[in-house]
Amino acid sequence: MLDQEKELFDSIRTLIDNTNQVILKNYYNIGNKILNFYKKDYGDNVLGTIATYVGRSPQTLRKMIQLARQFKENDIDELCSGVFSVSYGTIVNNLK
Repeated sequence: MLDQEKELFDSIRTLIDNTNQVILKNYYNIGNKILNFYKKDYGDNVLGTIATYVGRSPQTLRKMIQLARQFKENDIDELCSGVFSVSYGTIVNNLK
């Protein structure tokens, strides 16, 4: 592999990791905002209304809420600050 090619690959990897971090943090923040606003008083109708308004599915919003329930903000920061970035999809697929 050429040095220039390695630099290209490394910069692409960094951009992907940065994107994963932003998505993970934003989805956590969205789930947290819904939890804080509605407390435990939300249901399919509320999630359906939010989903329609923001252009995401109710299932996606549920996953964001689940992420916010199971992790603290410092947990998310730790997941984002490691050598290897963990994607939102990887975490969501392993939520209880």
